[in-house]
Amino acid sequence: MSAATSDDGTGVAALLSRAMTLLRGRGPGAVSARAEAGIALGIFVATGCDGGIVFPAGSGARHGESRVDIMEIMGMTTHMGNGPRAMPAARACEAFHPFTAKAATTTS
Repeated sequence: MSAATSDDGTGVAALLSRAMTLLRGRGPGAVSARAEAGIALGIFVATGCDGGIVFPAGSGARHGESRVDIMEIMGMTTHMGNGPRAMPAARACEAFHPFTAKAATTTS
């Protein structure tokens, strides 16, 4: 079994860590970090990957995405994925909320 597929999950964590290191080191790109987070959130929801929702939700909040932005992204994701994406989209909105609540309390 390869390190990326180990049963204890450490291989997956190492893979994700490496991917994030590569992304951070690439410098400014054509797409803003805010847009990247929204796109990633939409992809996670569209593919049904609930476990990955919290990462782009937190990143989006840190980069200024609002609840309205998230609702628009989730609306499009649900529209493109039809009905089966409605529940993952709702979970993504729930995952986003604690990050915006935390940001509101730290800026007040």
